[in-house]
Amino acid sequence: MSNDPDPYRGAFSQEPNPAPPPQANPEIPPAPPRPPRPPVPPPTAEESTGIVEPVGWQDGYRAAPPYSDQNPYPPRHYPPPGNYPPPPRPQYRPSSTPGALVPARRSVNDDADHPALDMTDVRGMSVPAKHGWRAVLNTLPGISIGPGKDERDEIGLKERVVRPVRTTFTVGVLNLKGGVGKTSVTKSLGSVMCSERGDQVIAVDLDNDSGNLTDRHGRETPLSILDLVADSSVSRYHDVRHHTSMDKVSKLEVLGQPEFARTDRVVERDDFHTTMGLLGEYYSVVLLDCGTALKTELMQAVLLESQALVVVTNASTDSLRETDQTLQWLRNNGYQKLMENVVLVINHTEAGRPNVVVPKVVEQFSRVIPNPKKRIFITPFDKHIHEGREINLDLLSKTSRRRYLEIAAALSDLFPRSAG
Repeated sequence: MSNDPDPYRGAFSQEPNPAPPPQANPEIPPAPPRPPRPPVPPPTAEESTGIVEPVGWQDGYRAAPPYSDQNPYPPRHYPPPGNYPPPPRPQYRPSSTPGALVPARRSVNDDADHPALDMTDVRGMSVPAKHGWRAVLNTLPGISIGPGKDERDEIGLKERVVRPVRTTFTVGVLNLKGGVGKTSVTKSLGSVMCSERGDQVIAVDLDNDSGNLTDRHGRETPLSILDLVADSSVSRYHDVRHHTSMDKVSKLEVLGQPEFARTDRVVERDDFHTTMGLLGEYYSVVLLDCGTALKTELMQAVLLESQALVVVTNASTDSLRETDQTLQWLRNNGYQKLMENVVLVINHTEAGRPNVVVPKVVEQFSRVIPNPKKRIFITPFDKHIHEGREINLDLLSKTSRRRYLEIAAALSDLFPRSAG
């Protein structure tokens, strides 16, 4: 134990020892004495009120009196009357010192010289070709060649097909003449539209005279359109899907007819209205494969519901004559508005040279089809379709698939621009 009476050296004493005065450094000379401040004249009456009369101009603003003890608050000053440009905003420019930013002068027209970022030209990415010799070269390292004209045209067609539609778009496929390929056109056209769009597209068989749309599509369920109408529990898409058959390749759905030999019941007008009320909730495009009878209540309901028509014929004299009768009947029975959205398909259903001159047929129908260069199409003979079995989109010829893509694009151009 230490005998020191204050081991803490006065740290807790009431009167601590004062610190010794600082010792002057003999190596640093003392600072010279500060000169006395000159006397400040008393403020004038104008300065005391804060309003200063003109005493000089600096940069367009009235000069203020100097700051002093007698005038602790700078007086207010006002610019002379007149219009002045807004004060320049600082603009940063790089200085000579790396990493430093200093303000730079900015003109009032800089915004016009430097547009916003979203208005600048941005170099788009080049999509390499996927078909032809260009696609072969693109397999080599370091080579990227864009698509050719034909592939660019196909990309444009696909962009038109995937155009959004705000309401269910209904298309009637018809002709007075049978055996012209209405069902194969319905199936092929629907497969292309569904494959490219990726949403719900359905084809409905409305041919009461033993329609075979399901046979050309592939039957997944024995249920038919009449079963859908009789099912009172339908309230969701999955309930409707239970009654349809879906193609595994294109995902197109088909709502078929009942088997002709097992029932005498046919699809009537009320059945059609009930069906469209259900399909309109879940499908973007509905294709209606119609029979040959036009003067029926069912066909009247179909024509009133349709927003576009695909009239199918083949390259034969009797079929072209029936096609002309079909178009005349539509014009003479109050469907002039629907005639503005007609697409004509001249379908080659037989191999070999047809017995008519197709270019003259196109010229003849160009007089009654609006915008004929974009509404009249000639589909080639396709061996896969001619087999009479299920139509597989992957087995169609390149020309056939391209033609149906063009037809799908022409129909997509007719999509309504509003939901009304």
